[in-house]
Amino acid sequence: MDWTFWLLSNGVVRRIGNSKVQSNFCLLSCFGYYLFIDWPIRSPAGRLVSVDTYLSRSSYECALAVLDREPLGRSLELGSGSGLVALLLAQRSRLAVAVDIDPLAIKLTNLNLSVNGLRAAIVQSDLTGSLSTSSRFDFVIVNPPWRIVPPGVAYPNPIARVGPGINGLDYVRQILGILPRLLAPGGESVM
Repeated sequence: MDWTFWLLSNGVVRRIGNSKVQSNFCLLSCFGYYLFIDWPIRSPAGRLVSVDTYLSRSSYECALAVLDREPLGRSLELGSGSGLVALLLAQRSRLAVAVDIDPLAIKLTNLNLSVNGLRAAIVQSDLTGSLSTSSRFDFVIVNPPWRIVPPGVAYPNPIARVGPGINGLDYVRQILGILPRLLAPGGESVM
């Protein structure tokens, strides 16, 4: 495979001049896979965080939750972000579906599946707007934004990290309301 062509054509790098390229993303190694994310910034607490693709400690906790399970049948990730969990679901499931509303998250999920040679159905949509009412999954995982941040406190990408609504829990309430329709009999969810 011509990796230079692949990196350029997928927007991972861009040409700057005749003989130089610059990376649009940072490359990590996670759980034996390659993972492109946006360049991290330092949070107010001094931690490095990925602003646009939502890779955080809870992303790793969700990944560990997938790794703790036996191979899965039909699996769904709501809010794929960087695609870390989608990679693990694609490797461990008969069918893996990843949903995210953010076009950058969809792009990175696609890139990360591709560079690792894995496949999943990737859907750009709100939480469940594009899922059929007959879609049932054996395993559903979601890492919703839910942090409550006091007024006046700076927080990177607040809607993606904090969540909408007066107390930041609107997505959590919505997910809890739809989970019974998404789970197959005997299915399991991790949030």
